[in-house]
Amino acid sequence: MLARMSFALSLGLFAASSPAFAQDFCGGMGAMGLWANGTEAASDLSQSSTAFDLTGLGLSAGNQAVGLFTLSQSANLRVEAVGQGGVDPVLDLYDETGRLILNDDDSGGNLAARGEINLATGRYCVAVRDFSGTAGAVDLRIGLSDRDLALTMGLDAGTGSFAGVTPCTADTPATVLGAGALSQAELSAGISQTGSVASTPYYRFGLSAPTAVTIQAENSAADPYIYLYGPDGRLLAENDDHMGLDSQIDMADPLPAGSYCIAMRALSDQNTPVTVTLRDYDPMRAMQQMYEALEASPPIGGSYPITDLGAISGQFVRDVSVSGMAQWFLVSMPEDGLLLIDAVGMGNSDPILALYDPVGRELAYNDDSGSGYDSQIAQPLGGGSYLVGLRQYDNSAGMVRLVIQRFVAAN
Repeated sequence: MLARMSFALSLGLFAASSPAFAQDFCGGMGAMGLWANGTEAASDLSQSSTAFDLTGLGLSAGNQAVGLFTLSQSANLRVEAVGQGGVDPVLDLYDETGRLILNDDDSGGNLAARGEINLATGRYCVAVRDFSGTAGAVDLRIGLSDRDLALTMGLDAGTGSFAGVTPCTADTPATVLGAGALSQAELSAGISQTGSVASTPYYRFGLSAPTAVTIQAENSAADPYIYLYGPDGRLLAENDDHMGLDSQIDMADPLPAGSYCIAMRALSDQNTPVTVTLRDYDPMRAMQQMYEALEASPPIGGSYPITDLGAISGQFVRDVSVSGMAQWFLVSMPEDGLLLIDAVGMGNSDPILALYDPVGRELAYNDDSGSGYDSQIAQPLGGGSYLVGLRQYDNSAGMVRLVIQRFVAAN
């Protein structure tokens, strides 16, 4: 934190916030941030002659850096982050109440993050992190879309334009899911429709009563990115790459009765058909999906299948057919030592590994160790049982060689 603050102060555009000033906005994130131009009074982007830049912003492992700014006039905002040395930045923009209003990964092109949004007056927080949680550095720019130069080229390579979506309002033409306000029975069964992003970029649905919903957009060839807008046209949620390259939004808190809009774009092929499904939110199904995505480990002795490999002595090797849904293995460490796990892809496989303790705490996660697509975890552990999760990056099936070795200290 000290290194990041000293660099920002020398740059003169962002500075550490004063500890004497209460900054409990953005859900408490304001207390973590650096004010654009040094102080809140100087952080008004709509009154600045240039964009706010922060070059070489340091990210420590598993943490995010936060920039703070204000707007005294409504404005069309563009926020961008470019990673250094292999960092894959993810941007999150929060309003003063702590509501997430923009999230992006890779829309700037070449792993850079970029988002554009119309904002009202107020205070805002921009958080940037690495996709895989590793340490590194990023260049961050917060500017006005109609005035300041872009830091990234956007997804339309060579044109300098940003291939985003226009926010969905009540006047936006959209394909209707279902007929009228949807009933609980219709949502329980699920409503699906298929169309390309080029032909069907917007869907609309109505709720007759407060309902928690799940929205899915599926076809990895298109790599869909989905947004959910409320009855007043405000962005409620967005998602990219929930499971592989498919996207999903879970609104676990019931949405009020009213009309909602789903906006969609494709990060790959906008002419490829994408299936959009709307259904009621099921917490048990959501938990199952977390197991499948390595976002949580299944309970030992539960209904999700776990293969018991027993005690690891020396080296264990097994070839496993793996898809985008995780397979889980239970291993035992007879004594303290180092557990080395390798997932070696065969053919075009791109494996991901995760390691959890028996009560569900994530101990390690890895995708693309080294220069290739293979994954590796090296973790010191005490004696006991542990869960190893393995899946493919996308939803395609492939063969992976799972190698688990245990090392103990020499006496």
